[in-house]
Amino acid sequence: MLGTMNSICQVKIKALVQAARERKSSSFLIAQGESLLCEDYLDWSDNPVALRSITKSIAGLAVGLLFDQRLIDGVDTRLSDFLPAIRNSDKQTITLRHVLTHSSGLEGCSPREIEQADSALELLLAASLSGVPGEKFEYSNLAVYFISALVESLTSQTVDDYIAANIFSHLEIENYVWLRDPAGSSHCMAGLSLTARDLAKFGQLILNEGQWRGRQVLSREWMRSSTLQIQGRDPIRGYLWWLKENDLKSQTEAKSSGGDFIRYVSSDGEFGQYLIVDLLKRLVIVRQITEDDYQNDGDSFGNLRKLIFELF
Repeated sequence: MLGTMNSICQVKIKALVQAARERKSSSFLIAQGESLLCEDYLDWSDNPVALRSITKSIAGLAVGLLFDQRLIDGVDTRLSDFLPAIRNSDKQTITLRHVLTHSSGLEGCSPREIEQADSALELLLAASLSGVPGEKFEYSNLAVYFISALVESLTSQTVDDYIAANIFSHLEIENYVWLRDPAGSSHCMAGLSLTARDLAKFGQLILNEGQWRGRQVLSREWMRSSTLQIQGRDPIRGYLWWLKENDLKSQTEAKSSGGDFIRYVSSDGEFGQYLIVDLLKRLVIVRQITEDDYQNDGDSFGNLRKLIFELF
């Protein structure tokens, strides 16, 4: 389905949809506001697809809920203040900021090891540090389970139940799957499956600073802070979101004028799952592919961001 948009050539949009089809995309959509500019499916539109690491970004919203509900003071909260198991350990100085910015210092852990563990939280507690918390960026599949531990400690709910009650219910998301480990904790690394339209709703939350159809689901304060660039950090990131500048050459000028230069907020997952938000054009782009349809690196649609940047 194609809508209208004067500033975008429909021929180019159709070419982008065709490129998505050639890469075996199970779903591909572009939305602006309440309008769908294009929507294309390999099978059925109501099939939830595994988001893989996009799950991390959505699980991170649980921290925003804890903040909004005043269960935590902020992201510089030490996890050891709430988790006795890591007090007096090498993890006692890890903060939520470290977890949300992939700088916890935890040693690497493969997705397979986490998926096969009886308890991801026990695996987390047994892990060693490979660096000083907060010192450097090191992508971590394991550290995000601190979010699960914190939510369970403060709310007596799993992350999936907590987010379902406080976010999914307001966004009218009912058709989803969120996996748990054998111990009963939500998988925060990769465990959530959503339809393309429901995933796009999180892009709208970013554009509308936490508001959905007149309801403030997450505070403006949290949504703004979670998508701000961490100064002096590479790669450019927010709180479990990837950020991209509008134009690298204009960064200095944007700073000096006091303007924002972050244009794109995104999240991605294994095999080529993408949620991309264009803050300037107020667009949300979703691309999904199933593990069964994925055949090679070309199917990951690694140049999607480049094509979108050129198009818009």
